[in-house]
Amino acid sequence: SDKLLAPQLSNPKAHALDLAELYRELGRFEEAQLQISKIPENETGITSKLISDLIDKKEIALIRYRM
Repeated sequence: SDKLLAPQLSNPKAHALDLAELYRELGRFEEAQLQISKIPENETGITSKLISDLIDKKEIALIRYRM
């Protein structure tokens, strides 16, 4: 199953966000945080900050239900 998560996108930031969200929803918070940490500080936005907050809270609910 981890082969499905192998990098396949041309935009590394988008890929890191997607993986972080998937890992978070699966309760794999350390792996989610690792993906978030791959995004350069100057490229973080509202979505990455929200995902990071949800990782810190150990929240697995979908983002749309938390907004």
